[in-house]
Amino acid sequence: MLRLKAPSSSETLALFATHAPDGRIKPHVRPFLEALAGESVATTLIVTTDQIRAVDTADLIDLVDGLYVRQSEGYDFGAWAHVARDVDLVRTHSLCLVNDSLIGPLNARSFSTVFNRIRASNAQLVGLTDSFEITPHLQSYFLVAKAKGVATLLNFLAGVKAYTHKEDVINHYEIPLSRHFRNLNLKVEALFPSSEPGNQTIAHWRELIQRGFPFVKAKALRLPGAEDWRRILEAQGYDARIAEQTLAMIEENDARPAQLPSP
Repeated sequence: MLRLKAPSSSETLALFATHAPDGRIKPHVRPFLEALAGESVATTLIVTTDQIRAVDTADLIDLVDGLYVRQSEGYDFGAWAHVARDVDLVRTHSLCLVNDSLIGPLNARSFSTVFNRIRASNAQLVGLTDSFEITPHLQSYFLVAKAKGVATLLNFLAGVKAYTHKEDVINHYEIPLSRHFRNLNLKVEALFPSSEPGNQTIAHWRELIQRGFPFVKAKALRLPGAEDWRRILEAQGYDARIAEQTLAMIEENDARPAQLPSP
């Protein structure tokens, strides 16, 4: 792992995991980082890649509080856990875990509203959406541990291993995390709770936006039936060209034969 910029100790800190399979950082990452900075969040960017020497971070290094580049392994939980061991979190009262599967924020007002709800929440673990799959749990693309929850989250991350398969990460870490907090009598809250089974960020992304959800999953925009997504994002004030560029990069990577990690 390369530490390109050492983060400072901050009261509100985000560990932002982004996957750059060929060394290119997705275009939607920068406006996402800018939005976090606008909410006074000190963000440490974690770039995971199979081509460490190809990563160009010059455009982002002054925007973030900390910056790491690491080999792709363990998915987001692996990235968060790896860097959490290297960051001074003594002063941190709110620790955010974020990944780049979200496009947005779609507009500044809805994002500020959501962040104000996070600040006002009395839960020790706050997520945006939840899921009933296997057992009720928060989806892990955007989590915030608060107060006593910070130490609890760090203890949980200390036991994270770098699994090879995404399903193992979900089953061993995403799903059990909420239960781990509840077993310690800590409160868990979803700001946009689901009322039915299934993944509402995929199946009901339009309705979520109408409810004030400030993001859309990149995966949702790639599915049949989502052809109107440009109009919807532009109506929210988001530049659809940024999303187009990110989706093109994802599709290009999906079509590329798997590469061996650089030595």
